[in-house]
Amino acid sequence: MSTPAGIARLRQEYRSSLKAIAAEELVDLLMFRPLAFIAAKLLQSTPVRPIHVTLLSMVLGVGGGILLGMTPESDLLLAALFIWLSTLLDCADGQLARLQKSASPMGRILDGLIDYAVGISIFVGIGVRGNPAVSESAWWCAVAGAGASYALQAMVYDLFRTEYLKIAGAGRSTREAQAIPGAAPMRNGSGVVHWMYARYAACQQVLGTWLGGIEDDERTSRHLRIWGLNGTSTHVVFLIVACLAARVDLYLIYLIVMGNAFMLIMILMWQKNLKKPSGRPESSDEVHGRDSSKTEQTAVIEV
Repeated sequence: MSTPAGIARLRQEYRSSLKAIAAEELVDLLMFRPLAFIAAKLLQSTPVRPIHVTLLSMVLGVGGGILLGMTPESDLLLAALFIWLSTLLDCADGQLARLQKSASPMGRILDGLIDYAVGISIFVGIGVRGNPAVSESAWWCAVAGAGASYALQAMVYDLFRTEYLKIAGAGRSTREAQAIPGAAPMRNGSGVVHWMYARYAACQQVLGTWLGGIEDDERTSRHLRIWGLNGTSTHVVFLIVACLAARVDLYLIYLIVMGNAFMLIMILMWQKNLKKPSGRPESSDEVHGRDSSKTEQTAVIEV
């Protein structure tokens, strides 16, 4: 495998284990994805399936949240390690699914819901930890504000990324997700999960009125790459740094102030981009549609 052909094959496998590059966060490409690929390769030919990795990621993430609420301020290393490993495995499950060619809409939905379960446990842990510098009620208000900010930022970024991946041919759009069968009968766990995700996708669409039209072009991919500088994995890195510095309060400030400001800037930048021509040549269908519209308008005028 050390031959040039073997190295080239590994590079190709690594690339195929990723989403579209524009949809990957920079911190993922630099830190989590390479290590997650190694783990996925080691598990590729074993009975281990992506769902097993996803569940282990949840256990570690929830465990990290519990440790945040229990560990002394000067000893948050273990909590940081659990959260880091959870994020690593959160990357590995998708890469393993792509390597094993077992990716499914259900797997993606479950992965997203578990991400929120881990997030909730982390913020509850931070809330339980408290902060002697402020009152308990003020601390819980700050935690609630940071948690809501985290959820909103993750939801809006995920909406933009999901719609881009759909246009790029690498995923399911949030509009399609609302039509997933399973919002109906809920006789099993799968139906409940589908129903929850359909509701999540509906909330995304309400928040995404600013989105406009997304195209698979350089303008969109560049905007997505910039947005990925402050995605959910980047949030995790900030949390780990805050734990190592024994200043979890800085993580809350980062989410409420910097995170929300960055999100608003990205939304305003995208709206500004929508007013500019994309530079993409029109397809024959678009030209035909425009010509037909002009013909209809001329007919109306003549009448």
